[in-house]
Amino acid sequence: IGDDTKLEKTLTEGVKLIPNEPWYSRNLVNIYLEKKEYSVAREMIDNLIKVDSENPANLSLKGQLVELEGDIKEAMNYYERSYALDPKNFEINSHLGRVWYNNANAIEKEFFDKRLYDLAESESLPIYIQAMEYYEKAFKYDEKHEEPTIGKAISSSIQARVRTGLRFSMTITTARKAAKIA
Repeated sequence: IGDDTKLEKTLTEGVKLIPNEPWYSRNLVNIYLEKKEYSVAREMIDNLIKVDSENPANLSLKGQLVELEGDIKEAMNYYERSYALDPKNFEINSHLGRVWYNNANAIEKEFFDKRLYDLAESESLPIYIQAMEYYEKAFKYDEKHEEPTIGKAISSSIQARVRTGLRFSMTITTARKAAKIA
């Protein structure tokens, strides 16, 4: 905690001394997000966006904030705007992959809870595929190998679900066709 406090003080001083350098503000925002001080983070992010509304890092930070606050739809909006500006960015692709994956999980759970298994598969599978596409891009552009285990594990999980889902889909379709023929 002592190091975090020192870092926060150093970054705050950097913001004061060099206000036009966004690096200090962005890193300070990350600390505020970690500490769940969302109102302070929001004010700083909004100032960053006011200065440079087309900066993908600023838009991605705003996406992280609103996602943490629970507004997934708005987070997707910011992540997609950020992606449009920098489609080869590891972090942005990773955020999009995570949000799509979590959406697929939520949809799948909702239908499973209602015992609507066919709908669980048909509604969630395309979303898992979308998540996998973003995660694959994230791994492709992960030059620093920042997420070597978690991201790959999620990607493997998605790939397994997609493969299983496709086999399951083909089995159901084949059975339905056979039932109609018989």
